[in-house]
Amino acid sequence: MDSNEDSHSFWVERIQQLRQTIEDNPRTEPQNVIKHFFLQAIDHEFSFELATWRIKTKNLLNGAIDTMFENKGSVRERTARILKTTYNPMIKHIRLADIRNRVVFEIYKSKCVTIDTYFERYSQPPGTPEQNLQYSKMAHGSALYTSATHTQLLSDTIIYIQLLKRIFIIHDIIFEDAEVPDKTQLNWLTTQWYEYIKEMGMGKLVWSLFLDLWTVENSIP
Repeated sequence: MDSNEDSHSFWVERIQQLRQTIEDNPRTEPQNVIKHFFLQAIDHEFSFELATWRIKTKNLLNGAIDTMFENKGSVRERTARILKTTYNPMIKHIRLADIRNRVVFEIYKSKCVTIDTYFERYSQPPGTPEQNLQYSKMAHGSALYTSATHTQLLSDTIIYIQLLKRIFIIHDIIFEDAEVPDKTQLNWLTTQWYEYIKEMGMGKLVWSLFLDLWTVENSIP
C-alpha cells in the first residue's frame, strides 16, 4: 500500500495505533515500540532494496529513536543533527538538477511514473541571505553527481532525511500533541514527493530538499 490516495490515511491510522500501544504498555520503553513500528515500515516500503541497505537504514533510524527525547529543535534541525557526522554530500558540489534527478529517479523506480523534469528556479529565493546565496550557486549548470558513488550518497542522504523527518513528525504528534500534517509531509516517501509536485510543483519540492541538505551542511552535531 504505497502508491494510492489512501496511504496518508494508512499513516494516520497507524499513528493512532502506535499511540494506543504505548499507552497500553507503560512498562515498555516507548522507543522500543517505535523502533518495531519503523523497522517494519522500512521492510515494507523498501522491500526492493538490498538487505544490506535496509540494515544500514534501520541502524540509522534506531540511533535517532534512541535520542529522540533529547534531540531538540525543528524537525529539520533534529534530522540534520543526526546526519551531520555521517551523511553529508557537501552541497557546494551539487546542482539543483542533481536533487531533481534523484527525485525523478526514485519516483520512477518505486511507482513507474514519469515526472516532467522541468522546474522553475527561484530568481529571488525565499530563504535567509546565506541560503539564497548557496541556492543561487547551485541553480544552473548540468548535474554534477554522475558517478555511481556520488549519486548513491546523494540519494541515500535525501532519502534518510525524509525518513528521519517522518520519525520526528510522528514523535511530535504522539508526545507533543502536534497536528497531523497533510499527505505532502506524512506519506510513503515517493508518494509524498509525487503529491508535493502535483500540489505545489517541482520547484518548491527542490527548494524544500535543498533546505534539508543546507541544514545538514550547516548543522552543529
